[in-house]
Amino acid sequence: MSIEKSAARDSVRVFNKHLLNPAVLRLAGRKHFYASAIHHTGRRSGRPYVTPVTAFRVTDGFVVPLPYGTHTDWLRNLQVEQHGSIRFHGETFPISSPVV
Repeated sequence: MSIEKSAARDSVRVFNKHLLNPAVLRLAGRKHFYASAIHHTGRRSGRPYVTPVTAFRVTDGFVVPLPYGTHTDWLRNLQVEQHGSIRFHGETFPISSPVV
């Protein structure tokens, strides 16, 4: 990936993290809303976090696209802790042993 594409992607990621995500979190995980909410624990801090994501239900769980790659905080937290939960269309489901 070129430096320009990487810098642009990082800029979008930072914008979303600090401005868009807090607004989307007000509705994420609710019935009839497009975004779901991933609940995870900080791998270093131990603090609880909630991150809005787009999720699709499949037979044995959920698929969550990774537009920012595999180095996002929420994904690394889930991989280290091996558990969390996802709020999807008004229901909460446990996450265990996430697979990329």
